[in-house]
Amino acid sequence: MCKKLLLVLLPLLFTAASLAGAEQQYLITESQLQSIERSLERYEMDRQSWQLQAAGLKSEAQTLNAQLQEEREKYKTLETSFNRYEASQSETIAKMGAEIEKLRARNKNKASGLIVLAIVLAGAIAMLLKKLFKR
Repeated sequence: MCKKLLLVLLPLLFTAASLAGAEQQYLITESQLQSIERSLERYEMDRQSWQLQAAGLKSEAQTLNAQLQEEREKYKTLETSFNRYEASQSETIAKMGAEIEKLRARNKNKASGLIVLAIVLAGAIAMLLKKLFKR
């Protein structure tokens, strides 16, 4: 019976001994612990710094997006205004072109009328001269 008990307890003893040895492998010194704590503090300060930078960048991005939106609205307003102006100028140019054509037609008619009048006057003068020289 002692042998059976020994066979059951022996593996338990080996397991307990190996666990005791394993625990000793994971022990750290006070200086190592302090070094780890300092590293954690540095990492925490870096993380907070990055969070502040990220918040600042996010705020700046929101400001820039708002400015961009304002500029887009201004551009749209100016574009609409310019398009109206351009259409108005095109209409004015078309009206002026039509008026110029009317004036050219009138001047052409006046010139034709003046030519006819000059011919009639020349004929009348020629007849008067003919009568004066026949006497």
